[in-house]
Amino acid sequence: MSRNTIWVVLFAMASLISCKDDGKPEPSNELFAYHTSLRNSDKAHQRYEDLIVKLDAGQLEFRLENAYAPVWTVGDYSYPIQDLFPDREVDQNSRYSYVRLMEQSDDKIVVHYTHRPKLSGLFASIDEDPLYTGGLTNVIHEIFIIGKDYSITRHVKNAEGTRYEDWIHPDFGSIQKIHLEQSGITHGELQHGKSAPIYPRTPFDGNAVLGITAPTPLLSWTFDDGMQPHEDFVVEAVTQTNCPIKGLSTHYEKGISGTALAFDGYYTSVSLEKDKAPKLDNTFSISSWIAPDAYPYNKAPIIHQSKGFGKEGFYLGLDPYGHIIFTVNGEETKSKSKVDFGKWSFIGVSVNNASVELSINGKVEVSKTLKNPIDFIDPPIQIGMNNELDRGSDFVRTNAENIDYFIGFQGLIDELAIFDSALDADTFTKLFDQTKPEDFTSSLALSVLPGQSETGKFGAYYTDLTLNNALWDNLWRNVENPDIAVEFDDVKGSVKFWRGTNYASNWISDNNIWMADQSTETWGPHGCSEHMADKQNRQSYARIIENNPARAIIHWKYPCVDVGYINNNDETNWSDEYYYIYPDGTAVRKVNFNGRGLPETDDEDTFAVDEDEEEGEEEEELSEFSLATMAWGETMAEYRDTYYHPENDTWTEENIGAAGPGFQDVQILLSPGVKALDLVGLNAMDVANLNGDVQKLQWELPNKTPFVQIHDASIELVKTKSEYKTFEVFQGGYITPWGLAENSNYTDDPFAGPWNHWPVNLLPSDGRYAIGNDRIGHFALGANDFIPSVGAMVLHGMTNQSVESLIPLARSWKLPPSVKQVQGATFVAYSKEQKAFLIDSSAKEISFTINASEEQPIVNPAFVISNWSGEAKFSINGQPASEDIRTGIERDANGKKRLVIWLKHTTSTEVNVSITAL
Repeated sequence: MSRNTIWVVLFAMASLISCKDDGKPEPSNELFAYHTSLRNSDKAHQRYEDLIVKLDAGQLEFRLENAYAPVWTVGDYSYPIQDLFPDREVDQNSRYSYVRLMEQSDDKIVVHYTHRPKLSGLFASIDEDPLYTGGLTNVIHEIFIIGKDYSITRHVKNAEGTRYEDWIHPDFGSIQKIHLEQSGITHGELQHGKSAPIYPRTPFDGNAVLGITAPTPLLSWTFDDGMQPHEDFVVEAVTQTNCPIKGLSTHYEKGISGTALAFDGYYTSVSLEKDKAPKLDNTFSISSWIAPDAYPYNKAPIIHQSKGFGKEGFYLGLDPYGHIIFTVNGEETKSKSKVDFGKWSFIGVSVNNASVELSINGKVEVSKTLKNPIDFIDPPIQIGMNNELDRGSDFVRTNAENIDYFIGFQGLIDELAIFDSALDADTFTKLFDQTKPEDFTSSLALSVLPGQSETGKFGAYYTDLTLNNALWDNLWRNVENPDIAVEFDDVKGSVKFWRGTNYASNWISDNNIWMADQSTETWGPHGCSEHMADKQNRQSYARIIENNPARAIIHWKYPCVDVGYINNNDETNWSDEYYYIYPDGTAVRKVNFNGRGLPETDDEDTFAVDEDEEEGEEEEELSEFSLATMAWGETMAEYRDTYYHPENDTWTEENIGAAGPGFQDVQILLSPGVKALDLVGLNAMDVANLNGDVQKLQWELPNKTPFVQIHDASIELVKTKSEYKTFEVFQGGYITPWGLAENSNYTDDPFAGPWNHWPVNLLPSDGRYAIGNDRIGHFALGANDFIPSVGAMVLHGMTNQSVESLIPLARSWKLPPSVKQVQGATFVAYSKEQKAFLIDSSAKEISFTINASEEQPIVNPAFVISNWSGEAKFSINGQPASEDIRTGIERDANGKKRLVIWLKHTTSTEVNVSITAL
């Protein structure tokens, strides 16, 4: 009987097997975990696909082929851990499931297993609803705590139907005790916690409730419900109607009076059903305090009862540029000034038959005479959310790359009232004066990129990187520590793999300037297919593969989807990236693209323009963006053809990757209130080649972009206004600065962008120009699109030195010295992917000579020695290395130990190396 047959039979008999209590093994002498490929795949993207937890009696297997559902294997027999969700839909290719090794010690191992039970909902949302709530809540997290005594404590949390307040409740979730046996598994009874919704919700702190003297309102929402134990509704004070709060969180902040309700801009809304809404006539007023966290991506309401955004009925809201708008019968009245984001503003609008008067903070902004009487309609009154689809404004390309969704107000709303009379300017001024705060700053803090360091020493660890802004933080259903940080002891900076950037690596300076990079980018019906488009992190994740004093290895996996979640070629386009990170602040990024890029069709070119225009049909006029891109491309090609010589690329056959799509592009992130020129100057980047030629790239206002004019530049230093700056080294290709072809008209910098569709933001767009600095966003400096064909790897790092100082390091990686006189090892070979000398040996004493020279120096080398389990004495030219050496133990794909040595040492002369077991 085959092993698979046994597994199927035992799965059917799981309830019987789990009742057995004989054959309990003695406590295990050994307990460890390692990543491997149980199908012994030699493909790069499969090398760490499975996770094994090894004990003396057997091993607990989390296999990709089984969608990571754990199985206890003893010899030739396999016993599945009880499936608590037997009705879940099978994740055939494990695209939506993964495991992470969270903790490993001599006494326990902690594994995090994530899966999504209702894949049909995700599939149905593709190309239809990119903000589908199930993309965030259709997820189950299981934590397995495994001990030497073969015990398992299993914690389970199912996010379906939860709000954030349920998710973080200490009584939410279930626990199960499990014991692994030599002949099966004993499953304890599942201990259920509380189920969602968990009422009442915990009260929030509020400000003092003010005694406001005002005309009697027709409708009023004070939003002080948050100060008491509450449920997911607010009370309309006049009719005493419970108005449901829709969304993923019910969050309050300190308001103008009492508490204010927070709206996340994507999901939060309040409504008053139409049979509870009184009829309005042509004389009425509205007042409200608002504190936008950011300007909306297009028109968003404070309150409305309308169709067509005010073409029928009334619509009071905010436009994407910060102006207050009031629209009735399709006639828009717009404020002259903008309201500040992050601050409170008092809004008043008064309608007296054909006259409209709009005020901000007690001062009249604009008056207007309507052409026609107001035609009121009777749908529900909506607060904070549109009732019709719209797309974001100011997009880069076309409608196809920008999907309609329900756009909402993002920020706080308080003291909202409708009056059945036309309040005059003096009344609004009095209302403002008696309610205005001493400090207009919103208690909802503006988002701050979470670049803080926690340990101050080299190593990787799981952590929870929040924006400290509830509007974003409360969207997610993560277990503890969903993100990864890597810190250094001698370099003032860090690397973070963060869900806000879809787990891409971010190189963060000493003063919290973030440099991100692009991902593998293909093309789909809705534009760029890349990591940025996985807005809800449905399939993106990062894992720590190894972490020891000598290096850390991080695996980042992501789909190449467009913003409609369409992945061409039957979901075959995705990438696995590996980062080999060392104590000196350097790392090699190796990209493994798995797919075919553009979709396969019968047409020669799916996206080609049909040259055979029908008779009489006019050719579509090219957009300003297209024309600028074409002009820039022609100029760039001239410089590239002059200064790039492919024959000088320095890849080697064993290091070449699949020639997939481009993936490199220097992206600098922006926090709210920060401009591009706050982070870099006009000399934003320096480049160099191996010969020592240097060019300081100088952008010019308003939008002039430099071009690289030194031969075969392969080193770039990003000139952020920080002590430590990020650099990148390439095996070849041509560095192409950005700017002119894709520059926002709203900002005072010459770089590409800024854009604010990414990071963090869920806008279903592949490019939206920032209209200011109200949101987290990013801008780009340049890319090297040729590197997929020269190894598909990049050497990253941080330095406080000049670009010239990086040339020896670049040479040591691009042109590594050869090795000779090898003794005690089968081979010694340099791996550019790992930036290390790989040594295969079973001997206790190894020696060899590295032929370092000025052309091929050694800079802080690493050595990875197979079949080595203990400590070692490492000597250079007969002298022991002690202070500047780091060693660590890893496990290979077979679970065997290997030694990693990192040495802080630079030389351009021949080096004799000896390694001896202790």
